[in-house]
Amino acid sequence: MVKVRLNEQFQVDVNAVKDAITSKTAAIVGIAGTTGLGIVDPIPELSEIAEAHGIHLHVDAAFGGFILPFLREMGFKVPDFDFKLPGVSSITVDPHKMGLAPIPAGGILFRDSRAVKAISKRIPYLAGGEAEQATITGSRPGASAIAVWALLKHLGKEGYKAIVERCMKLTWKLADEVSRIDGLKLVTKPVINIVGIKSDVVDVRLIVQELRRRRWAVSHFNDYIRIVIMPHIKPSHITSFLNDLRNVIRDLVLKGG
Repeated sequence: MVKVRLNEQFQVDVNAVKDAITSKTAAIVGIAGTTGLGIVDPIPELSEIAEAHGIHLHVDAAFGGFILPFLREMGFKVPDFDFKLPGVSSITVDPHKMGLAPIPAGGILFRDSRAVKAISKRIPYLAGGEAEQATITGSRPGASAIAVWALLKHLGKEGYKAIVERCMKLTWKLADEVSRIDGLKLVTKPVINIVGIKSDVVDVRLIVQELRRRRWAVSHFNDYIRIVIMPHIKPSHITSFLNDLRNVIRDLVLKGG
């Protein structure tokens, strides 16, 4: 694996990708909804690079795959990341994230079914006859697949669109209020329902400790706090969180934290 630098928008640097490609490069990976900040890499540019070099382009939309299409349906400008781009060869989309399915329910989509053939193994010993297996895990229950199917049928496009709209309204409310708190800053404007919070006056680790003492489940990255606004979050949760966050910052500043 070859890692490349990010640009100022926390996206993968396209020029760095170009410089990293050699005759041994098998694939490029771009992310549509990064774990830390929900950023979408410049997938159209990566698609052009992949096409030019005849390289497989995989898009990790594990989290963003169930958000970005519905943001587009709501009329927001969303960068292309899917098979509209000719260089995209495969896409990861995890229903057990914003698809609301029980864990485990990961998914991968291929542009060309020959890719599935290439990774499949023939299983000759089954009593029902010979079969093909395309995944590492062999024997497994079908409950996850049934749950995903049932959710897709039950919620449909409109159901998921309503869920994403609700999550994003709360995300924007949280981001707006955080930017008004003295001592706190947004790492970047939210793209999806993930908010990064940093501070130039208080040690972020202390903020995390105090929030966890108040029973808030927050993620701590190197120099910022990550807040994910999942579908079960209500406006009252955002209000309570903001109240605690203001109190934590005030107390830490007074203590010289």
